[in-house]
Amino acid sequence: MASKHGNNGNNSLFGKAILIVIILIIIAVGISIFVKSPKQNKENQTADERLISTWTTDGITIYEFDNKGSGKMILPSSEYKFTYVSNNNKLYIDFESDKATDSDYEYSFENDKLILKGINSTSGTYTFTKK
Repeated sequence: MASKHGNNGNNSLFGKAILIVIILIIIAVGISIFVKSPKQNKENQTADERLISTWTTDGITIYEFDNKGSGKMILPSSEYKFTYVSNNNKLYIDFESDKATDSDYEYSFENDKLILKGINSTSGTYTFTKK
């Protein structure tokens, strides 16, 4: 004859196992959200509206930034598409092509000019005007 308490013990263990699995899933999802880099999490970033435009440094080199985190660098003989993230006056550009170097900048605006100052492994300071 089966004991009434035997099944309850199994149900209790099964319930605890399910609870542990649910908790582990919640923890894993939470960690994956917090670990993403700015470039990976660009769909949740909003671009600084002042960046969204077409800019030139010398009338030849042109940068275009759209409002969806994409853009392109246009040179007389080539064009390089990129994705970007702007956050707290930092600009991170990730080119699709290996022929162009990904760049990180600190940016500011002076009147109608965009100033990009290289940070991390990017060097140089560049002044852009709206085209």
